Amino acid sequence: MSYVLGVSSYYHDSAAALLRDGEIISAVQEERFSRIKHDASFPAKSITYILKEYKLSLSDIDYIAFYDKPFLKFERILETCIENWPRGFSSFKHSIAIWIKEKLFLKNLLVKELKKIDPGCKLKNDIFIIDSKLVNKNFIEQAPKQVIDEQKSRKLEIESFVERLNLAINRLENKI
Repeated sequence: MSYVLGVSSYYHDSAAALLRDGEIISAVQEERFSRIKHDASFPAKSITYILKEYKLSLSDIDYIAFYDKPFLKFERILETCIENWPRGFSSFKHSIAIWIKEKLFLKNLLVKELKKIDPGCKLKNDIFIIDSKLVNKNFIEQAPKQVIDEQKSRKLEIESFVERLNLAINRLENKI
């Protein structure tokens, strides 16, 4: 059997889902446990519930998928800031610190949060930061190849991001 844990958090309505052999067997929103409407926190209670319900530990999970690519999201935030300059700068100024501190390096944050749930766990494979539409049976079949592809593409993604960030900074400087 192959298990995939899907995680959605840090924006709104955080949740966790468990797939077994490509079929969704459980999906839980964090607000059901926290009683906070549209809870955006890491879904630790949802993940704990799912693991207990199916008598699993994080070590039993083959793949962990997160629904968003932070570099793409950050790029959209930069583009919005530039397009709405100077009005967009104040909202950008408030969010930049958390983006640089946590959200751009989301994988580290996810591992830290998962270790709080199951401190002794040995995560079998990499955590995938992917678009949610890609998590299906094909994902499970192609996942081992995607671990290698993800590592290669992450390097290219970071290089591309830095290049686009420099272009954005130049565009901002030209507007000032």
